[in-house]
Amino acid sequence: MRFSTLLCCGVLIALMAGDASAGFVTAFTGNTQMSESANSDGIVNFAVYDNTDGGDWTTEIPSLGAVSTITSGGAIDTTAKFVFFYQVVNTDPNTGGTDPDLATFKIASNGVAYSSAGFLSDKVFFDGTANVGPSGNLFLGTEGTPHKTDDVVDGAPSESGVAAPTFATLAAAVNPEQVIGGLGGVGGFATLQWGAFGEGVIGTGAFSSVVFLTSNNPPVGYGRGNIRDGDPASDGDIPVHAPEPGSLLVWAGVLGIGAVLVLRRRKTPAAKAVSS
Repeated sequence: MRFSTLLCCGVLIALMAGDASAGFVTAFTGNTQMSESANSDGIVNFAVYDNTDGGDWTTEIPSLGAVSTITSGGAIDTTAKFVFFYQVVNTDPNTGGTDPDLATFKIASNGVAYSSAGFLSDKVFFDGTANVGPSGNLFLGTEGTPHKTDDVVDGAPSESGVAAPTFATLAAAVNPEQVIGGLGGVGGFATLQWGAFGEGVIGTGAFSSVVFLTSNNPPVGYGRGNIRDGDPASDGDIPVHAPEPGSLLVWAGVLGIGAVLVLRRRKTPAAKAVSS
């Protein structure tokens, strides 16, 4: 079993145990680079907030500000157990290409709808040093040069384990316009769209405001996400929620081995007593 799989299992066990304190989950905070060209087409920065204490996350998270609804996103689920935050940065170097602008961001839904979607108007991640998105601070995590990735969705993001972010106001952030096809999404994705009405796409060098999906299901680990312009989609690993009731099946698989071992240990002394 891969280390990343073990890590995700460990995180899931901790989450299912019902930690009483809310906060961002370090294992699901970081970034993934997505590419279809010589350099990264875009970066998706992300952070997952654990709200299993049952509070109102829209008032509990520091510096969050006003929370905005989005077309087809439904009423914001303010007591959802988990909030999946994302911010897209367009690093496409091909400014003269067919279509360098980013218009959609798709997040795997694993066969079940997220409970709501929305965005933080003109808000970006703040990593403790600077606003995330502008040139010089593209990553929520280790800063570097956008590079070519292999676009293989293999359960491993470009970087995770990043310190919890806060949020900052930045008027240049591009707000999304709608969620396409409802929160279940077409083809098993929740799809956020910019430029739905002919304007507001994320151009080269630009970045989105922070968007979010809510769910009562824990992060299942890292799953498929993609950003798209007029070219083939650029894929990569981002945090997604567990399917329902698939999350229970995951736990049955993870915890079942331990339960069997416990039962064997309990039965062994009894068997010996009968035979003596």
